[in-house]
Amino acid sequence: MEFLEKNLEDIIFETSSDDLGNRGLYVSGKRFRQLRIGNYGIADMVTIDKDYLNYPDSAYSVINITVFEFKKKLINTDTLAQASRYIKGIKRYFYKHEKFINKQINFKIILVGKTISKGDDFTFLSDFIEHLEVFTYEYNFDGIKFNSHSGWFLTEEGF
Repeated sequence: MEFLEKNLEDIIFETSSDDLGNRGLYVSGKRFRQLRIGNYGIADMVTIDKDYLNYPDSAYSVINITVFEFKKKLINTDTLAQASRYIKGIKRYFYKHEKFINKQINFKIILVGKTISKGDDFTFLSDFIEHLEVFTYEYNFDGIKFNSHSGWFLTEEGF
């Protein structure tokens, strides 16, 4: 059986946050699958949740939006660019609706695929971007497992 991108999307969308967390992928908030973001495209999955912050003299909420991009095989700079386009579309949507003008909105991108491009500088770029997480998946007899990737460096640094 060939493992398809749709299979990956099905598993992540339909599995509870606790079960995903036990397998290495942390998902929180309300999930939206195949979310059309105007002419910016269709995101595989977007989650939205709120954090409520209390201070001695005020309380307010922060909206957290995470764009997930799933690839059956390779994650590369094109994958990151695609997810970035979706973030831009969501930001433009909020900008055009007055009720969101004074809201604090945090954005994050999570890329999930079978492998990560190592032939270009994607790995270094992924370490540099603050609100980006990159995961690979393994699908074995006991189900799916997710591995987080960061902290890239050259094996032969020359100094």
